[in-house]
Amino acid sequence: MSAVSLTIKALLAQSTVRAFTAQRVYPFPIPLTTSLPAIAVAMSAENEEYALAGSTQYPLATVEIHCIALTAGSAIELGEAVKVALRDLLYTSGDVNASFRKSGVDFTDFADDLSTHRRVMSFDVRWR
Repeated sequence: MSAVSLTIKALLAQSTVRAFTAQRVYPFPIPLTTSLPAIAVAMSAENEEYALAGSTQYPLATVEIHCIALTAGSAIELGEAVKVALRDLLYTSGDVNASFRKSGVDFTDFADDLSTHRRVMSFDVRWR
C-alpha cells in the first residue's frame, strides 16, 4: 500500500472531510469534470530507514494534500478540516497501521482566472 492510497482512505474515513467533499478525494490530479470542493493527494518524498540488518520496513513519506474549491474561503476551510482530521491520526487499514503528522508546506494559491482556489499542505505518513 502506498502513502497516497493510505492518505486517501484516511481522509474518506473522516466525516468532517466528507462533509465538504463527499467522496471527491483522488490521487493527484483530480479528474477534469470533478465538482468542487475536492481533494487531490500527491507524494512528494519517500524514505526508507535502514538498520544493520537491512530495511526497517517502516517507510516515511511526505504527501501534499491539495484542497481545491471555488472560493479562497472554501479552500482554506477545507484545509482546516483536513488538518484537524489528520493531525496526530493513527489510522488502520486492514493489517496496515499508519500515523500522520503535519509538516512543511502550507500555502494558498489560485488559478489565473480566479475560477479555482487551493490550499496545499504537507503531512508526513509513516506506515507498516
